[in-house]
Amino acid sequence: MARLTTMPSRSVTLVLIMLILSVYILQQNSDILDKLLVHRIGKVNNFSNPPNLRHILNKDISRKSFLKRTQDLRRRIDGVAAMHGRAIRKPLNRNIQQISQSRSIVYNRIDKAGSTTLIKTLDKMAFKNSFHLIGQGTPNVRYFFPVQKAKLASMLCDSSEDNLIYTRHMYYTDMAEMGCNVSYFNMMRDPVDRFVSRYNYYREVWEATKDPHIKAQGPDRSNNINDCVLKNHPECLYSGELTRWLRFFRMDSQIPYFCGDSLECRTFGNPEALEQAKKEC
Repeated sequence: MARLTTMPSRSVTLVLIMLILSVYILQQNSDILDKLLVHRIGKVNNFSNPPNLRHILNKDISRKSFLKRTQDLRRRIDGVAAMHGRAIRKPLNRNIQQISQSRSIVYNRIDKAGSTTLIKTLDKMAFKNSFHLIGQGTPNVRYFFPVQKAKLASMLCDSSEDNLIYTRHMYYTDMAEMGCNVSYFNMMRDPVDRFVSRYNYYREVWEATKDPHIKAQGPDRSNNINDCVLKNHPECLYSGELTRWLRFFRMDSQIPYFCGDSLECRTFGNPEALEQAKKEC
């Protein structure tokens, strides 16, 4: 595997974009898609709502109307992440009889791994290639509660006319458990390079922001990266567990983006989490 240094190269970004577009081309041809689904997850008849033929181009919609539709979809999908209160923490009782195959694609992007470059490129390609790029918003939560997952799955699977790429800094979520099977893609970075990048980036954000929540985390930061590592400062200590909310000046891991949001997946150094992440890939 090629080593990614400070930022993924332009060639790596172009390869990833071609992979994404390849998925769409396959989804445009129902015969090919049916064969792929049978090979991977059984006959399409097992799904309550098999995928429909994808629209290739927006021939009958103006760019202005397309962008307005994108904004509407973004507001709806960001509303799921913004849900709060006791109601979303309640257990969700769902009896999934059949799984719908969605045409949507989820990019649960890893921060400080070149995702901003890829997102900007996809955003420029959206209208011409007939897909809506949605998500990307606040609040900075890394996983959803079951009620939110169900609403997200419903939106991704019920969008019969819209071609969606949903992107968010979010740990892997098996949407099939909510009755919606989606395609995932992601981009990783060398862990050491990413650690150094995050270390510097959060200090830049902290210096520039006026957000009181972020400013309040300032005392948690270490003096410099060498002392941070050598003196086992919490910012550089690979132990404990990851929280639901993003915390500045704390250690992070890429494993939950492939493993999931369970406590096992969010526990640093858990060998079972690494194995589960490999299986999901």
